[in-house]
Amino acid sequence: MLEVIGGSYSEVELSDGRTGNYEVAQQYYRDFERLEREQPEKFNQLCSYVLSNHEAKLTPEHKSLLVDIGLAWRTRVNGEIILQKPEEEIRDFLRLSVQQGALSRLFTALSLAQPSYHLVSPFKRPDAGCADKVAYGYRWRIHTDWVGSDYKDYPGNKLVP
Repeated sequence: MLEVIGGSYSEVELSDGRTGNYEVAQQYYRDFERLEREQPEKFNQLCSYVLSNHEAKLTPEHKSLLVDIGLAWRTRVNGEIILQKPEEEIRDFLRLSVQQGALSRLFTALSLAQPSYHLVSPFKRPDAGCADKVAYGYRWRIHTDWVGSDYKDYPGNKLVP
């Protein structure tokens, strides 16, 4: 069955120069910020895995973390974890907005310990003091008239439409 959606979404410039969906990037940032705050060791583990294994699929343990922050859910039938967003998009966001601290790089090189990561703004021009916000003047509305059969393909649902 085809769906027809007429609408719009806010687009901003991302830190790597691409343009992306403001609301999607903002929600990703807030979800991962909560994970970083509540479970820093697991956040570091996930970031280390994603940033060092560019092609490897997320493990069930990593997907379980995404359940905790609302980016995935468990099906009732067999307990399989289903991602709400495409895995590549989640990986892309982490590559865009996670950095290893300079002190952590030095310590990790000397001790072979797991690196420590922190979130940075995914936006090229974030509001001062608010890494998850962009001033209205740096956002623009993209109007869409979309026709499709799978709502997850709607450009207003993607990080980089």
